[in-house]
Amino acid sequence: MLLSWPKTNTSADGTVVPAIADAQPAISVRAIAAIEDAAAAAARLDATVRPEHRGALALLEAQASSAIEGIYADPLEILTAIALGVRRGPSGLVASNALMVGAAASTAGSPTAALDLHEMLMSETASQHAGQLRTVGVYIGTPTRIHFMPPRPAALPDALADLALFNARRDLPVIASAAIAHAQFETIHPFVDGNGRVGRALLGARLVGDTLGMTFVPLSIGLHVKREAYVAALIAYRGGDVNPVIQVVASAVVMGASRALTVCRQLDAARRELIVRLGGARADSGARKLAASLVHHPVINAAQAQTVLEASNVHRHITTLVDAGILAPHTPDLERNQRWYAPDVITVFG
Repeated sequence: MLLSWPKTNTSADGTVVPAIADAQPAISVRAIAAIEDAAAAAARLDATVRPEHRGALALLEAQASSAIEGIYADPLEILTAIALGVRRGPSGLVASNALMVGAAASTAGSPTAALDLHEMLMSETASQHAGQLRTVGVYIGTPTRIHFMPPRPAALPDALADLALFNARRDLPVIASAAIAHAQFETIHPFVDGNGRVGRALLGARLVGDTLGMTFVPLSIGLHVKREAYVAALIAYRGGDVNPVIQVVASAVVMGASRALTVCRQLDAARRELIVRLGGARADSGARKLAASLVHHPVINAAQAQTVLEASNVHRHITTLVDAGILAPHTPDLERNQRWYAPDVITVFG
């Protein structure tokens, strides 16, 4: 017999998020089938991805997760923000998201990591709230049409502690457990802003390890594509039905893994093409070594090139790459602090 999931209730004191640490979800046959498909897709990705691809996957996740929140930026500007440590404006927001995703991958999706991840995400744009549980009430919707009122601030510590206990369980399929934990986190809504991006980073991180391999699947790609179904699934969860959010997350894993596989293969192809384009350059030349590094760091300045080559005289190698059409000036009007970028690599993230 399928067991019901506790509903989120609203009382005179505000929304009451039920404890789920020991709750048993009623997972449908359809959801189980979706979980199996997602696990197979994640395994295929994990068998292909190499450690040097992880930064690209974090960027894919950050782009899609930010897009769900209506935050868009040009890939070149995002990668420039990452290279320069800029954290303001849309490109800086996505860059911060990418760095947060990279950090989240080692957390096993534990809600106890949420404060640190939130600080990474918001430290430049909302420093007064970064890494802090909210102390005020918030709502989801608009002032004239409120869809949901998350629990009052005093209830947040207990709700997150209960979620941490649920997250530590290993008696459920990991994709089901991760989807439920994500829906509960978004229901708790512990921050003034950034809940969705932090929550989706934790969701992806929960899938790293266990039976799915060590690759962070950029599943926000699928959640962005199916945004309406994603929102509807979170609403259904608060009504006591876990299956829609499990199915949406499982589908997002399949879509994210597919896109990630394509990008990894495109980056590998770009790397080979850059080396071929150098023509007669010696195999051990600085130009060749610098070209190979562009797949992972496609925006560079002279100081960063010096780090890659472990040498001070790098401008002749940069000039070789510019002449070969591998690098292009990003700041052609500047003599100091000049940057270059690899157009063929940037295109992969477009």
